[in-house]
Amino acid sequence: MGIKSNNEPLISILVLSYNHEEYIIESISSILKQNYCNYELLIRDDASTDKTPLLLSNFLSNYENIKNNKIIVEYGKDNIGVMRGLNYLLKRSSGEIIILCGPDDVCLPGRISRAVELHTQYPNYGLVAMNAKVIDKNGELIRDSFYPKKSKYNLSFFKDLTYKQIIGIGLGGFGMSFKKDLLKVINYQFPDSLLFEDGYLAFLAAIQNGIILDYNPLILYRRTSNSLSGLNLQLNPEKTVKNEIKFCKLFLSFEEAKLQFYLENKIQTKNRGKALHLLMQRILCLQIKIKVTENKPIFKLWIKLLWHLFFVPKTKESIKILLFSLNNSWLTKLMVLDYRRRAKNFG
Repeated sequence: MGIKSNNEPLISILVLSYNHEEYIIESISSILKQNYCNYELLIRDDASTDKTPLLLSNFLSNYENIKNNKIIVEYGKDNIGVMRGLNYLLKRSSGEIIILCGPDDVCLPGRISRAVELHTQYPNYGLVAMNAKVIDKNGELIRDSFYPKKSKYNLSFFKDLTYKQIIGIGLGGFGMSFKKDLLKVINYQFPDSLLFEDGYLAFLAAIQNGIILDYNPLILYRRTSNSLSGLNLQLNPEKTVKNEIKFCKLFLSFEEAKLQFYLENKIQTKNRGKALHLLMQRILCLQIKIKVTENKPIFKLWIKLLWHLFFVPKTKESIKILLFSLNNSWLTKLMVLDYRRRAKNFG
């Protein structure tokens, strides 16, 4: 632990856990070993059915800070999910900067102080995303950087973006820290309809005061399930389709929440009309993908999508975004693979 300075801003570190008995102690321990002192650690266990609550209670009982409310732990009796759990912790938080930490990730030395340094050095930016080394469930290194470096510098800045650029920003929630005031426009509470917070957080920051991406990997980001590789695609089509549905529904919740935000707040961004149109187009594309996987009719959705493609300005750009969406869909890859197999058998 470092020495507390009166000039240090108060940081609220939020951790949500559900059945993370294998990793939770390593994760919390890595937070408590940080050299930044002016923080409060808020943990909520979402009614775990494993030993997570017991392990947490035994581990934290040795820390004096918990008696001074520096560490606050809530052992939920009901499983309320990610967003309601996050909103619960936000209500109880007092810090001007919020740092999100995964219950299965590890903070490397300097992770907290580096985030505070960037928020202090660039006060006009609302969100800092930090790079990570990617590890598997056993802690073995998968790759030494989550983000491909696109700059010769260690920092990238995203500000005053068009909507086309905003939808292309993919940031991991594992490394996010943000000014609490970033959430003022949504009354400091995320929409319950969201499945996860990261895409919506990046959206709020991008349209308000910008994002900083730090390429220094000061986190171990744990991937506990297999990614959708080409091998999985060939060997397990059913799993591929299930994963596609899961991710489509995740992104659909982001896009619908963004659209609702635009409509309710009447926010003025560059090319507001185009932004609304492209948002609707993305929503329709995702709805079509989900309906296809569920073998449900999609005719009406296609009519709506065609109208958005051809009867609004910037048709060329709309088609480009549609093709990008299809090209990055595992369903599309699966259909191409199936076509090649049938063509080969026919030949």
